[in-house]
Amino acid sequence: MNITKDIVMKKIVNETFTEEVLNNVWAVLEMKPITEESPVGFFTEKEACDFSGNISRSTLWQWKKKGLKSYKVGGRRLYSPEELKHFIMTTK
Repeated sequence: MNITKDIVMKKIVNETFTEEVLNNVWAVLEMKPITEESPVGFFTEKEACDFSGNISRSTLWQWKKKGLKSYKVGGRRLYSPEELKHFIMTTK
């Protein structure tokens, strides 16, 4: 355990941890749940549904089958707001 602590301290001092990693470590130390935010500029499924006028998830999945692009990142399906707008405006 002491070796790990020394390695972590050296990385913190040398600034080799990202802010996200430090926040996750802090959350673990405080025993708080880690929340995963979607990458900047992308929507989660729920956010995409809300953005599209409170549509259901099944509607979103139907749109995906019709050609709406989505991206799987870390086990989550994400959507681009621009691609959502374009799909909505061009699909009949």
